[in-house]
Amino acid sequence: MTADGRKLAQRWHRLQRTGGSCVAACRAIVDARHGGEGEEQDQYPALRGELLDTSLPESFDLLTARVKLGELAIVTVVGPNWMDLARDRKLHSPFGDLGDGLHAVVIIAVIDIFFVVLDPYFPTKHQPFEVSRDDFATAWTGQVEFVGPEG
Repeated sequence: MTADGRKLAQRWHRLQRTGGSCVAACRAIVDARHGGEGEEQDQYPALRGELLDTSLPESFDLLTARVKLGELAIVTVVGPNWMDLARDRKLHSPFGDLGDGLHAVVIIAVIDIFFVVLDPYFPTKHQPFEVSRDDFATAWTGQVEFVGPEG
């Protein structure tokens, strides 16, 4: 990702308000990306979308293709597995480690074999970061909500 692209993505990033408000913060990131205020709202709906089979390469191909076409993808990941990836990248959150539950992040781009991610659990200075397709596969639940370029 270029330096300008990184700065732009950092403007969209939002740090979640509480340890458990990741979906609302992801929706705020999407809102900011589409020119909105990007404020985390309590009334944001729960994650909708699809549940793809993570044992099938086609699920990753679909995710990759749709993001490459300009859509954003809010996805859920398994907290402890995602935390392992975060530790590998020396990421630290004001909320401590992710718990045993699920966590939501936003995929904003794909570069080669890497997903470019904005994660509301970690501060803006660490954003965005890249996760290889193989590493992402260790954490992704298959849940995804695609959001078109127009919002």
